[in-house]
Amino acid sequence: MTAPAPLPADLDGGLRRLKLSAIRRLAPELLITARTQRWNPEEFLRTLIDAELAARDASNARARMKAAAFPVLKTIEEFDVAASSIPKATFDYLASLEWIRAAENYCAVGPAGTGKSHSLIALGIAAIQAGHKVRYFTAAELVETLYRGLADNSVGRVIENLLRADLIVIDEVGFAPLDDTGAQLLFRFVAAAYERRALGIGSHWPFDQWGRFLPEDTTAVSLLDRLLHHSIVVVTEGESFRMKQARTRTPARLTRAVWSSCATVTARAAAAYLESHLDIIAAALRVTAHDQRQRLGSYDLRLPYLTRHRRMQTDMPQNPRTTHMLETCALYRGLTRGW
Repeated sequence: MTAPAPLPADLDGGLRRLKLSAIRRLAPELLITARTQRWNPEEFLRTLIDAELAARDASNARARMKAAAFPVLKTIEEFDVAASSIPKATFDYLASLEWIRAAENYCAVGPAGTGKSHSLIALGIAAIQAGHKVRYFTAAELVETLYRGLADNSVGRVIENLLRADLIVIDEVGFAPLDDTGAQLLFRFVAAAYERRALGIGSHWPFDQWGRFLPEDTTAVSLLDRLLHHSIVVVTEGESFRMKQARTRTPARLTRAVWSSCATVTARAAAAYLESHLDIIAAALRVTAHDQRQRLGSYDLRLPYLTRHRRMQTDMPQNPRTTHMLETCALYRGLTRGW
């Protein structure tokens, strides 16, 4: 099959200047199809315009997804509503995205592993696919972003730039306590978004305990007052789905993981112990074999513990530091032999 003839140079240049890349790419082949099947001009033009719109929609969706900066990708289809504590009617309303258009907030509160982050990210991705702009932050990242605006007195401009998004997701609220400045910046952001933009909030802490990470009670009360006024609140509960998945792993995989963890912990513990006792080990190794026989008796350091010959039992000096030195040397010997 021969390749279609390229467009005339003037048409190709005009389409390039107009940034109609999809039409410029598809027009040569569609011209052949239109002539063969005797399309009318309107059908040909409609096909080209539909292709350009589809290409631009896909490109814009990719740009919005990149700008959202999600840590992982989760979808609504992957979310198991039946296994979660979110009522189906509530989840259906959230999935409709009407709350975003109404500038309402979605607040998910509950223990780890109960679907808070999954639902927030999945709803954010669904909003992007529906044409909305979304930004994702952890609470620490958001406060850090606002802190950077303090250097040049541009906090207001930073907040306005963030509020260009239709939905701002703030996850892990309360993981770390905030100082006075951080709490004020967070309040300032929530107050600016109030009744203007939708917020998605995820936190381990019940609302009555937000004073644990907000230093001033008045700040916590004022923040929650604006946050909860137009809000869909979901309290998640139940066992962590991560723990459930961990228990379903195969025994062989678990065995390998346990032995690997034990080996790592043993090696790290031994290295830390030896490093903290290097002076004692060096002193012990400087003891000559003659002094050991004369003062301490005969010891077998081939084992990871001490073995003293019975014949020297009665005259061994009771020196705790010397005994500890030899025990350390024995441990070192045992470890170097692959213990």
